[in-house]
Parts: sequence; structure tokens; C-alpha cells
Amino acid sequence: MRSLTLIIIIILILIIGLATAFLLIRNTSSQTTTSSGSWSYPPNNIPNGVYMWSWDKKIFERVNVSGGNPYVPKEDGYYLYYFHNNQCPHCQSFEPKLISFLKDPQNTRDIKDKIKIILVVCNWFTIDCTDPTAKATYAWYNVMSSPTFLLIEVRNGVVVKNIDISSLYVSLVNQGKIPQGEFDPRYVFLLVKSNIS
Repeated sequence: MRSLTLIIIIILILIIGLATAFLLIRNTSSQTTTSSGSWSYPPNNIPNGVYMWSWDKKIFERVNVSGGNPYVPKEDGYYLYYFHNNQCPHCQSFEPKLISFLKDPQNTRDIKDKIKIILVVCNWFTIDCTDPTAKATYAWYNVMSSPTFLLIEVRNGVVVKNIDISSLYVSLVNQGKIPQGEFDPRYVFLLVKSNIS
């Protein structure tokens, strides 16, 4: 009887060990580093920070801001900020759709020369944010819900327009003009296009 119990315990330990090894390998393979220092990531485990979409490379690249200051652009143009919380289920659902949308040239041909896409990532708003720039950017724009989309226009180095695209989106959903459900990048970008000149 003791031999059977010992064999069962050994088998259970082996199964648990194999399952743990499988999960570790799977999680490690989903976060690969490229030579440019950018990565692909699961939407619930994006490293906290501020990123800008590279239209050429079709990836988000980290923006370096010193001193824990917020990322506030000085270069003239339009900027769409997407505030993402790793612990937010809606953000986790939206992020892969956004990446897919941005990679498709049919979706972006009429906006890519007009706008820069900024991704700001924290684990949970300013409460749990390991990157000082991302935390300061959340605070600077007073972001209290997620996902949040802000369209910023900069002229002569000054922010002259700050439109809460996510509030417009929700308003149109409530009016029955956009289907209910998770945020859809197609509608987000239709709202962006209608607010840039």
C-alpha cells in the first residue's frame, strides 16, 4: 500500500512539474525581444511605459522621457493616446485588435501621415505603475477609466486640442449609432478622422 501511495505522489509531482515547465515555456515564448528593442507581448503583461507606433516597422517602440515627466508632445501634429491597463479586461480585448488594425495598410492609408499613435501602459492606473513616465502621463491627462483614447493636437509646441474619443464613442453607442460591445478600432479611428483637419 505504501508503494502505491509513493508511486502516485511521484506521478503527481511529475505532472505538476511538466505542467509548470509548459506554462513557463509558453509565457516566455510570447514575449520575444527583437533587435530593435521592441517586443510582442500578451495584452495583460505589457511592460509599463510609453510607446509610439512605428508606421514603418509596424510595432510600438518605447519613448524615452527623462526625469519621470509625462509624455507631452512638442512636435506639431495630431497624437492619439491609448491608455492601457494590464489588469483591464477591455484593454486586454482591445489591444490585439488595435495592433491588427494598425498593421493593415487598408485601414491606415489615409491617416498614417496625419497622426502619431501613443500607447501608455500601467498595470492599474497610477495606483500600480512601475514606469514613472507612464504614471506621470496618466496623471497629467487625468485618466480615470480604461481603455481611454485622447486625441491631442499640438501647434507651435502647445497642446491646442484635447478630445476624449472614448467619451464620444460611448455617447454614440448610447445613441445607437455604434454597435454595443467592446471598443472597435474601426469606430475609434472614424471618430479620430472626423476630428482632424
